[in-house]
Amino acid sequence: MTWDPAHIGDLTGRTYLITGANGGIGYFAADQLLHAGADVIVAGRNPAKLDAAIAALSASAKVPAAGIRTLRIDTSSVASSKRAADDIIESGTRLDGLILNAGLVKGPKTRTVTDEGHELLFATNILGHFAFVGSVLGELAEAAHIVWLGSSTAIKGDYDFTDPELDRAAASYKPMKVYAHSKAATTMVGAEAARRFAAAGSSLVSVIAHPGYALGGRGPVGPGINEPTVKERIVDTLQASFSQTKELGAHALVRAAVDPAVAGGQFVGPKGYKGPTQIGEAPKYTTDQAAADRLWKHLEKATGVIWP
Repeated sequence: MTWDPAHIGDLTGRTYLITGANGGIGYFAADQLLHAGADVIVAGRNPAKLDAAIAALSASAKVPAAGIRTLRIDTSSVASSKRAADDIIESGTRLDGLILNAGLVKGPKTRTVTDEGHELLFATNILGHFAFVGSVLGELAEAAHIVWLGSSTAIKGDYDFTDPELDRAAASYKPMKVYAHSKAATTMVGAEAARRFAAAGSSLVSVIAHPGYALGGRGPVGPGINEPTVKERIVDTLQASFSQTKELGAHALVRAAVDPAVAGGQFVGPKGYKGPTQIGEAPKYTTDQAAADRLWKHLEKATGVIWP
C-alpha cells in the first residue's frame, strides 16, 4: 500500500522533535504529524524562522500554538547541540520520536571548518545530531523512534571512515561528494545505533529515512517557509520526471517515526529518486562493523558524548 500520512491514526498524546523543521522537508513532516494529533517541537537555529514556522503550522493544522514548541539548536555546533539537549532535559519532556532532519546540502567550494574545528557538512549533518541524541536518550519514551536522514546520493559506494572529516582529502574537495560522505556517515550511525540498542536489549528504534530527490520549487509556496524564485520553480519543474515535492519527501520521515512496522536499522524511503515510501534494508556498506566502530569512536571523541 502507498504510505499516506493522512491515515496513520491518532497520535494524540505523543511528542516528536524535528530538527530543521522551520522549512523544507522538516516543516512538512511537522505539518503531517500535527494533522495526526501529535505535539511537535520545531527545532532550528534562527528564532525568526522558528516563529514563522509556528504561525504557519498552527494555521495549517488548525491546532493551538500550545501544541507546537520551538527549540534553539545549531547542529553545526556541538556546544549548541548539548545546550539544546539540556533544555529538553530541564523541561522534563518525554519524546516519542526524534527526526534528525537539519542539514546542509550545498556546502562551500573549498573545505571549511567550524569554530570548533570540524568540517562544516560533517558537523552539521551528523556531529551535532550525534551529540544531541546521545545526551537525550534518557528522555525518550519506550520504543521511541530515532530517525536519521540519509540520502539517495549515499545509497551505493564504499565508506571506510578512516578519514571521517576528510582532512586528508582537502585538496580534492568536491561539495556534493562531501555531502554524500556526510550522509553515508549519518546512515552508518543509524545502522550502528540500531545494533547497539539491540545488543543492550533496548526497545529504542534507530532507523534511516531518505526523501528521494525532493525539490522545493515543485511544492506549495509559503512565506518564510518555502519561497523558491521563479528560476528555481522553472528548473525544478523541468526535473519533474525524476523528482518529487518536499511534501512527498516528508512521507519517509513521518513513516520512519511512527510506523510500528519499521524495525531498527531499516531504510525507509522511495525506491530511487521518487515514488511511494517503502521499507527496505540499509545500504550494504553499513554492515562493515570495523568501519562503524571507527566512525563511532571518532564521533564520541569529537563530541565528548559517550552513549550509555
